[in-house]
Amino acid sequence: MQKHISHPILIRTLGLVVLGLMILVAIRVSAQIAETNAEEAAIEQAKLEQAAYDARFSNENYTVADGDVMAAILQNEVGLSYEEALEVVDAINTEHDVTKVRAGTDIAITYFDDTLDSLTYDISSDDALVITRADEEYNASIEPITYDIDVAQRAGTIETSFYNDGIEAGLTPRMIMELAKVFAFDVDFVNSIQDGDSFSVVYERLVRKGELVGTRDIIAARFTTNGKDFSVYRVIDDEGKTGYYSPDGGSSRRLLLKTPLNFTRISSNFGNRKHPISGGWKQHKGIDLAASTGTPVESVGSGTVSIAGWNGGYGKFVKIKHTSGYVTAYAHLSKINVTKGQQVEQGELIGAVGTTGSSTGPHLHYEMYFNDQLVHPFNHDTPKEEPLPEHLQPRLEKAVATYSSQIK
Repeated sequence: MQKHISHPILIRTLGLVVLGLMILVAIRVSAQIAETNAEEAAIEQAKLEQAAYDARFSNENYTVADGDVMAAILQNEVGLSYEEALEVVDAINTEHDVTKVRAGTDIAITYFDDTLDSLTYDISSDDALVITRADEEYNASIEPITYDIDVAQRAGTIETSFYNDGIEAGLTPRMIMELAKVFAFDVDFVNSIQDGDSFSVVYERLVRKGELVGTRDIIAARFTTNGKDFSVYRVIDDEGKTGYYSPDGGSSRRLLLKTPLNFTRISSNFGNRKHPISGGWKQHKGIDLAASTGTPVESVGSGTVSIAGWNGGYGKFVKIKHTSGYVTAYAHLSKINVTKGQQVEQGELIGAVGTTGSSTGPHLHYEMYFNDQLVHPFNHDTPKEEPLPEHLQPRLEKAVATYSSQIK
């Protein structure tokens, strides 16, 4: 015969089980709450301890004045003893000449418990010298400066000069020169610019600690002159090299620059002329570019110096052989900065304007030859560099899609 558990006993048993489970849950929840509270308390304690530790640091800045020397700064402004100052100077000299600290340089000083902890100042636009203290010794290192980068856009119209109107548009002198370099193969910025020409540029700016400190690369740019638009976009290749290309992938660079210097006027053009010294009419083999004595003269292209020295009526003279059948010559120089056989790069300084040889005043006599034939330097278009490689075309297309509307 089976025995049946009465309902009251079953209900009471189930109640006890449920009560036990509730107690277990309550215990676990309490433990979790206690554990959470302990973690939060530990976090808060750690924050308090970190804040107390951070409070032991203090920061000051000192700007180097004319006549300052580092040893005196370290004693009078930082508070080091004479012996400690010499230790820091010795440490600095292991990485950078301490005498090269210039007036206007800002020195950031950090103390820990009123004792020098670190000292930092810029030694270039890219690097800072850092002094740290560890185990009662001072150590120096050179660290890269970290910048934030933002993008800016500026545009203007030529009314007085490219330089003045660029400044008026908000460009820095450096960015004006960079813009001129980008278009130097297509635009004669000295001789051909006229009122009504216009420009637009998108470029990177360097920001440090919330302050604008400089500019970096041009991203995209347009220059319109004589009704013709020139536009370029930056492409960085797989090796990190920067190039500028037209929307169809053509390089902005040519074999030779348009001009070897900034000149004030063409004092004698290509072709027949009356010689200023002999008075007779003869073929003028190049172009005379008037400029003040000492004006830098640059090679219009990469090549090998074939002549560097005195050359009769040409005075101090440089001749450079380029690729693709091109040769350029530079005469009446006051100074020569290259030697025969030397390899030079496009834009490299080769001399300075003068009035040596058969010359009536300071100017550069400039000649260009193509396949042994004289050509007019300003009317002859030299070959462009190789177009953008096919595998880099997507980068150019992305740049055009992103920035073409901003440089219109």
